[in-house]
Amino acid sequence: KSGNRIKIYDIITKKALDEYLPVDPITSKYLFFSELTNLYRYKDTICFFTSFTDTIFQIEKNRIFPRYIFDFGNHLIKKSVLYNNYSKVFEFGNKCIETSCIWDVNTILETDNFVFFRYRFKEDFYYSFFNKRTNQLMSSKYFFDDLCLNHKAKAIELITPIGSTNKSLLFRVEPYYFIKYINQLKN
Repeated sequence: KSGNRIKIYDIITKKALDEYLPVDPITSKYLFFSELTNLYRYKDTICFFTSFTDTIFQIEKNRIFPRYIFDFGNHLIKKSVLYNNYSKVFEFGNKCIETSCIWDVNTILETDNFVFFRYRFKEDFYYSFFNKRTNQLMSSKYFFDDLCLNHKAKAIELITPIGSTNKSLLFRVEPYYFIKYINQLKN
């Protein structure tokens, strides 16, 4: 019995090649489905992150190592917040809000020039852009919606990045939000 962890599986030999990072049984209770999709590929590189750290890891055949570490400063989630015996997941979220932690890091998209991710701070969602060329990290709880409303819109949970151009980040919008936007335009 090896426990829960990231396993690299070879579909030809039908065997696990290697395994990394055991899944923490305590913090895994605080994850929602969207946070379980924490592997991504950038070109030929497989990367991994968790919702409770400031690090994106790179996975290679025989090792795993930090690819990016973002400085959340005093807002990095503290172990005393993570390792508390909450009876409900919402108690954990409320504690993160109360202690001003950055949490719920997810939805990572990496391009040649940027790393994009979304996180929660206090009661708001934020979008962050890390410029690989300048090493600058920019965050905002707003974005410019040029499709429907043609003005600044607040970051929400169900808008997900799917790609980018040289000047724009492309998002997938849940259908009911899209319909809501269209109906707002009609009124």
